[in-house]
Amino acid sequence: MSGMHRFKSIYLDDSCGGAPTGVFVQRRNDCEGQVASSGTTCEAHYDDDDNLIGYVEDSCHDGRGAGFDALFGDESYMAYDYFYGDDCTDYENSAAYRASGECETMFDGYSPVRSATILVTMDPKHGSH
Repeated sequence: MSGMHRFKSIYLDDSCGGAPTGVFVQRRNDCEGQVASSGTTCEAHYDDDDNLIGYVEDSCHDGRGAGFDALFGDESYMAYDYFYGDDCTDYENSAAYRASGECETMFDGYSPVRSATILVTMDPKHGSH
């Protein structure tokens, strides 16, 4: 998907280095202006009980796939695109999790933190899937 996208990534440590545990994405024409005025730069995020969940960082990338590739680097990940309606033509947002086999978190900025466990397996007949 081309065009500017805003990526909200969550990391385990305060350097926000390496691959994020999860990423929430929305297409935003004025992404750079939004991130410059209201974006976060490796900001600690806490749950309702004041427990540290992770460190959130906003960034902009031209294209959803290019952004995922830049953020996850060589790490395996699974991305989902969500659409309005039932014909997958009206894009709403995307989400991606690191495919580590461990519980990974994602923060979208709107709802409670979400988590998922993504495990990539090898099928001896067909390769990975």
